[in-house]
Amino acid sequence: MILERTSLDEAAQAWSVVLDLQRSRGDSRGELQAREGLARAMRERGGDAVSAFESALALAATIGDRARETAIRNTLGILEWERGGYAAALKHYECALALAREEGSVAHEVVILNSLGASLTRLGRPDEARTVLEESLALSRTIGERQLEAHALAALGHVSLTTGDPGGAAQRFEESRLLRQAIGDRAGAEAMERRLASLAREP
Repeated sequence: MILERTSLDEAAQAWSVVLDLQRSRGDSRGELQAREGLARAMRERGGDAVSAFESALALAATIGDRARETAIRNTLGILEWERGGYAAALKHYECALALAREEGSVAHEVVILNSLGASLTRLGRPDEARTVLEESLALSRTIGERQLEAHALAALGHVSLTTGDPGGAAQRFEESRLLRQAIGDRAGAEAMERRLASLAREP
């Protein structure tokens, strides 16, 4: 784990050794930790880590570690999103959402709902995206997660843009901007300012 901060190549080699040791010991949870560590190192090196995370996911599901399965599903969703695989990302987020609800983790549920909504938007399914994001917005407000609330508002703004409603988009972006400003998220507030400026320039 220390090597992950200093040398990703050495970290990957070290995790490979740990993986072999844990497998020889029959320690499934230790093996899962090593598989995740190896996948993280591969991801940080800029390589294709999807198969490595899928291997960790299969083991997490086999041993019934729902918390790790949820986290790995979420990571796989992000990786698929980053390479434009929105349909594949959606499937991972849907599975992660079911797991988060099973575990009763509302904060994780909100994070996943935001990602799910963004994926549905990219797939041209705005009505479903809006429903999911409005649920996320309500939940984030209930549990007081203002950063997640800001993300949901911004995502709802993007949904409005895809449906030809720039006025609605501007309203959501402004709400997100004000909230980010209030919680000290300067970078997020500036991002919303850029979105608003871009909208203002459009005919």
